[in-house]
Amino acid sequence: MVLINPLTGNLDAGSNDVTALDELAFTDATANPTASGRLRRNAGRMVWGYEDARTNSVVEAFVIQATTTGVAAAGIGTGLVFRAESADEAPSDFGRLDFVATDITAASEDTVLDVLLRVAGAAMSAAWRFATTTAFRGIFSHANTADRTYTLQDSSDTLVGRATTDTLTNKTLTTPTITTPVIASFASATHTHQDAAGGGTLDAAAIAAGTVATARLGSGSASSATFLRGDQTWATGFERVLSLNHTAQATTGTVKETLASYSLPANTLSADGKTIRVRAWFTMTANANNKTYGIDFGATTVATRITTTLGAGYDGYVEATVTRTASNAQRYAGHELLGSGFVTGNADATVGGLDLGTAAETDSGAITIAAFATTANAAGDVTFQLLVVELLN
Repeated sequence: MVLINPLTGNLDAGSNDVTALDELAFTDATANPTASGRLRRNAGRMVWGYEDARTNSVVEAFVIQATTTGVAAAGIGTGLVFRAESADEAPSDFGRLDFVATDITAASEDTVLDVLLRVAGAAMSAAWRFATTTAFRGIFSHANTADRTYTLQDSSDTLVGRATTDTLTNKTLTTPTITTPVIASFASATHTHQDAAGGGTLDAAAIAAGTVATARLGSGSASSATFLRGDQTWATGFERVLSLNHTAQATTGTVKETLASYSLPANTLSADGKTIRVRAWFTMTANANNKTYGIDFGATTVATRITTTLGAGYDGYVEATVTRTASNAQRYAGHELLGSGFVTGNADATVGGLDLGTAAETDSGAITIAAFATTANAAGDVTFQLLVVELLN
């Protein structure tokens, strides 16, 4: 076929090829192509017309083909460039769609779709790649009520689905609502319920085993010398018996002996003004031997009585009040009674004494309170009967 310039009227090229054309110009029409297989410019758009009898399938209405005269290898592909105009480029490349083969092996070909975009004036570069390893579609859909932005992390990772079983690593959940979770183990977990806003509350009924540390039940110092008040504060009691020992014990030698003792817990005297009271009762054999009995507060004797012939067959009673005045500093007042009528309730023949002084026992540690006696002449002359230690405030 020979083309005559200018082309006018109708010309059917039949099976002939039109080659070596420099440029085609189309007049802007006002309708789409009039038949299948025709190309027309309509309202500034190039429209390729194609028609067949399909009703629910997709047809390849237009094909772009770019082959090679060389040997195909992974990475070969075909791209489609989109151009417009920028402030300094006319035309300007705005984007490109590339379909690229990642595997060109016979019967196992794999392809991907690359979307190339421009960033900060640089040349187009691959911004997105879509790939699949199955023959099924991945469908993205939404029902947004406004424009939304979904930002992906700067990391190679796998997205977690709501209806899939997944393992989360190094994730922080902020104010989550977790419904009936199944937790395999807390072996390496740190779990807190500080307040409702920071994680909710833990139902005490869910604690089926184990022991909750007493310090977690309230504020203050939990110890054997404190109790939990209704306002969830650990506090010391008032006139509370800390220890009561009534196991009789006689002296066995002729030197000072501890016949009964109690270890006052550390920090019982935790503040200035804290006070304890100690009482002890002894009985003595009916002889004129010298006898000594009393109370030790740590290394300090806070109440003591030395008897001579007056102690023959008498009962001895000692009492001491010890008050903290400063850290590791105490003041005590002790007094003693000796008489023959204690057992029957008639103490008409009694004598007493008074001990006043200071001590320097370490109140942040345990302090031993002891009921002691010394029988210089014969074993068994003094028998311990009772030791009571009370916390007064």
